[in-house]
Amino acid sequence: MRRDAADADDEKARCGAMNSQVVHIVDDDAPVRESLRWLLSSVDIDSLTYETPEAFLDATRGRPEGCVLLDMCMPGTDGIAVLKLLATRGMTAPVIIMTGHGRDADATEVLRLGAAEFIEKPFAADRLLAAIQRVMPAASPAG
Repeated sequence: MRRDAADADDEKARCGAMNSQVVHIVDDDAPVRESLRWLLSSVDIDSLTYETPEAFLDATRGRPEGCVLLDMCMPGTDGIAVLKLLATRGMTAPVIIMTGHGRDADATEVLRLGAAEFIEKPFAADRLLAAIQRVMPAASPAG
């Protein structure tokens, strides 16, 4: 079943609160979002997808539970701005920054701002799953 930000309110109503083991995927590239959602579902990890940082912030009220996969380069509000905003709101969910335009200075900056991981696209599925396990140990893939 496809789950996206539009389903977030329905999910809250069914469960009473956001699942603390959900992975929030924030990326403006639809094929990337769908591929990541499929990868996570293939190992029984729940995810929600968001096309824009604004949709993510609105759906989570800026304080997501679980883990966040956040694209660094998006039109409008970029991943670094979102990371800074989440920090000012006291967000404790770990953030994994993804980018196709990585530089050492970018990695240093996002880690200084509180990102748990910095991963360059394209990345191997096992590398991403290992990063998610490191920052959110209860999200161990099944099988």
